[in-house]
Amino acid sequence: MKSSTNSWLRLAEKDLLAAKKLLEDEMLGNLVFFHCQQAIEKILKGILEEHLIPFPKTHSVIKLYVLLPKKQKIKTLIKKH
Repeated sequence: MKSSTNSWLRLAEKDLLAAKKLLEDEMLGNLVFFHCQQAIEKILKGILEEHLIPFPKTHSVIKLYVLLPKKQKIKTLIKKH
């Protein structure tokens, strides 16, 4: 794994940790969703980075997902089920 990919994944892991901690307070639900979205965004950017696929500066997980290689999209869908 490329070091830049690893960096994206470490950042995503921190967002997930923040989301877990924020779950302890029901008043902070919106921040839980924010950090989950951030984690997904960073994971997608890490995958794109690993495959040497350039991506725009965006926070849209949809725009990033569309850029994934077809093979990677299939793997992602299989893991969901």
